[in-house]
Amino acid sequence: MDELTKARFREHGDALESVTKFANELSDELAKVKDDLARVKAWARTMLKAELENAGNELRVEIHGVLTEAHETARAKAKAAEDELEAMEKLLTSGPAKSVRLVHDSSGKTIGALVHEH
Repeated sequence: MDELTKARFREHGDALESVTKFANELSDELAKVKDDLARVKAWARTMLKAELENAGNELRVEIHGVLTEAHETARAKAKAAEDELEAMEKLLTSGPAKSVRLVHDSSGKTIGALVHEH
């Protein structure tokens, strides 16, 4: 083998060694990027899970508050209706005989009553 051929082999070998070194470094950097990306994904999953749990807890508290308020409102309306019914019963059962005529609005909803003594 002559010197020119040996020199060419050496040049190709050096070039191949440089490309191999570059490829190995690139592979190492890519592995680091993959690891970093995996850590970011894990962090994002953890944060998202925590935020979803917080939102769920806030929603449960809000729903509880709304239901409690609705229950209290319903209880107050029921008490007021019972008090009105009791007052009407007393009115109708005391004194002379009476008749009651209900008053309705245009949709048929009862809006009042007229009491007539006999």
